[in-house]
Amino acid sequence: MKFYSKSITIVFKYSKKEATFVLLTTLLLGAIMPIQTILLKNIIDLGMSYKFTMRFALALVLYVFVFLVMLLQNYIQDTSKMLLQKKLSENFEFDILKHINSLEYWCFEDPKTHDVINRFSSPASIVADTFYSVVGLPKQLISLFGMAILFYNASPSFLLLVAVLFCVSLFFNLIEIKKIRNIQLVQSAAERKTNYIANLFTDRIVAKETRFFDLKGHLLRLFRTNTLEMLHERNIVRRKGFIGGVLSQIFNVGLTIFGVIMLLALGTKSKVTVSEVISLSTTLPALGLMASFNLPNIIVSIKQKKYVWEDYDLLMDLPKKTEGRSDVIPHKLVIKFNGVRFSSPGTDKEILKGVSFSIASGESVAIVGENGCGKSTIIKLMLGLYPNYTGGIYVGETSVNELSDSVRKNLFSALFQDSKIYQLSIKDNIFFSDKKIENNVAFNELVHNNDLLSFVDEFPESYDTKIGELYSNGINLSGGQLQRLALARVIMSSSKFVILDEPTASMDPKAESELYEKLFPLFKDRSIIIVSHRLATAKMADRILVIKNGIIAESGSHEELMKNNSYYYDMFTAQSAWYKKRGRKNDEE
Repeated sequence: MKFYSKSITIVFKYSKKEATFVLLTTLLLGAIMPIQTILLKNIIDLGMSYKFTMRFALALVLYVFVFLVMLLQNYIQDTSKMLLQKKLSENFEFDILKHINSLEYWCFEDPKTHDVINRFSSPASIVADTFYSVVGLPKQLISLFGMAILFYNASPSFLLLVAVLFCVSLFFNLIEIKKIRNIQLVQSAAERKTNYIANLFTDRIVAKETRFFDLKGHLLRLFRTNTLEMLHERNIVRRKGFIGGVLSQIFNVGLTIFGVIMLLALGTKSKVTVSEVISLSTTLPALGLMASFNLPNIIVSIKQKKYVWEDYDLLMDLPKKTEGRSDVIPHKLVIKFNGVRFSSPGTDKEILKGVSFSIASGESVAIVGENGCGKSTIIKLMLGLYPNYTGGIYVGETSVNELSDSVRKNLFSALFQDSKIYQLSIKDNIFFSDKKIENNVAFNELVHNNDLLSFVDEFPESYDTKIGELYSNGINLSGGQLQRLALARVIMSSSKFVILDEPTASMDPKAESELYEKLFPLFKDRSIIIVSHRLATAKMADRILVIKNGIIAESGSHEELMKNNSYYYDMFTAQSAWYKKRGRKNDEE
């Protein structure tokens, strides 16, 4: 099987010493049981003949040593597995995370991707378990082969008993594992949903909302319903598997009793010695357990790991974003869309239907339109997040798909409505590097010339203050403070094009306008691209692109579009009337 070689290759690539130790100790442990049986037979033979010689003492010492090794084998295996898994966690999991980070952006918009990642969520453990199953098979075969030789010398009939016991147990196990895999595939989405609901109970915002809404009871009911449905389906399979396991062990007990009777009968006929009867009878239960449980379980475990490695293949086969080859910043800093058409990945729904426009260096442009018209899609295409489109998207004369990641980062910085603030220090959330803010001229200018980050002065540790519940002294920022911090991140970048995609949606219109009035001077000599559903903000831009039904319906300054008395005029007047009405209502209250 291919995944055999994959697991072995990965283990020896990332943890060669630990893997070698595991392999050698596992194979040596496989020979323990036959050796112990032979030593016991020799001790009994020498004892019955009263030959307490050096050979007897040596056999006794070796037997005690082997017995101790058998007692410690679980500890030896657990320790070696822990060392192996630790090494894999340090390196292999790191590479898996790098691979996930290199996937095309649209993969994360597909629930199937999240299902695959969720099923392969513990890479180090999966690889270590697979490797142990793979090396455990020869271990069991060594033990079984050694014991088979000893029992064959007593009577070939024992081999037939062992083979029957093994086949019966394997049959029941294979049926169960196939059903378990089917449930895993069917329940992937349900399990993800249940985990999401469970995580909500530790979310600070949810904890606040449950105090005022009947959310707690509703979430608990959802969690209970989902969990019970999953457990019910799993219990049906496990119940059938339990019945099969019980039948196998009953069969095992019966054959063990029958085997002991056979040995006693052979002993009375002098076909085997007393020492053979005692030593083989002692190990007969272990042989039965090996044939009915250990060996079938390892084979089933290997088959089960095969399904997990199918998820690994699915994960590794997901499309990776192609690194552009151009490491040179285009001389002409103009963004051009030429007849761009785009459909959502995996669908035939066309979102953009031949969009063409350009944005010159230093120009401010607002992109407006109704929800779902394609505003954010244009931004994602501009940033190279969606590589599959028709038409052309260029910076200067270079296609955005040809730009290297380093060039793209120098050209673009973006702030989205759902921009993430990380549980790091305030400084790290702004710079994502080891830059010293004390001597950063641009940062000092940002702090002293406006009050964007004035709230930081309230914290004793200033910009070294940690955010979030991960830290004992961590603080929680308000929604407005989080947005200001995200804005500072964009301002401090040196990108040529600044993209603001609804970043201040939670602010009231007046506060938003005041903030943009302060921000625009900070972006001097840089192009600003604003996506907003608030047209009062769009007024500040040099030019406005109005998107409707996947095309650019209008383009021009606010004054020009208002004179057109068309779609933009209707949107602006309707929105202005609504804000005025709400303002009068607030004044009356």
